[in-house]
Amino acid sequence: FSFTEIYKPQNSFAGPPGKQTKLDPITGRNHELGIKGSVLDEVLNVSAALYRIERNGEAMIDTRYGEDSNFYLPLGKIMSEGLDLEVSGEVAPGWEIFAGYTYNRNKNEVSDVIYSALTPKHIFKLWTDYNFLALPQLTLGGGVTAKSEHANTGTYWFRTDAAWTQPKFEINQGGYAVWDAHVKYQLGDKWDLALNVNNALDKNYYSTLGVPNGRNWYGTPRNATLTLRGEF
Repeated sequence: FSFTEIYKPQNSFAGPPGKQTKLDPITGRNHELGIKGSVLDEVLNVSAALYRIERNGEAMIDTRYGEDSNFYLPLGKIMSEGLDLEVSGEVAPGWEIFAGYTYNRNKNEVSDVIYSALTPKHIFKLWTDYNFLALPQLTLGGGVTAKSEHANTGTYWFRTDAAWTQPKFEINQGGYAVWDAHVKYQLGDKWDLALNVNNALDKNYYSTLGVPNGRNWYGTPRNATLTLRGEF
């Protein structure tokens, strides 16, 4: 079990023009409760952790002076909580696995809305390696990283014929999975040859969500790397 106090200064100001006062620092707490151990005669290592992060006093735009206001109020009460699970080990001779799952829920409890839509609610990872007993020099492996749908919301600056405007936007990305694979062959005691294939199914997805007119970056397409390693 761990507990941490949060103290974070912020540079936003509150109050009407000419009477601004600097906002108090953000305060909060971070709670985490976890357990780990081994099961099935110590074949598998397992761990689980619950966490809750609270931040109070986060700055939010003071809409009394318009949506584009540069003045803020300490109305943010941000909560992020979830669960982390992991399991790893050798489930059979020569066969190793790793699996992990994360669940996260976050919101601003003052306005009762999602605080960070960019954070997927579900993340799952699975990786496995198999070393052939009849051919111990050869190892095959593969894995997947899957994320649930997520989005980026907010406002951005946009130029029209009349003037600059700041419209609202929402960019959504559905859930997706990226698969990777590799093969390794041991060439004697000091040399090995490995082939890694990333995004093996050539999935199209955004690794970063920005705004409608920029900063939306595609994830890396399918690519392969052949590596020869040696020791001298």
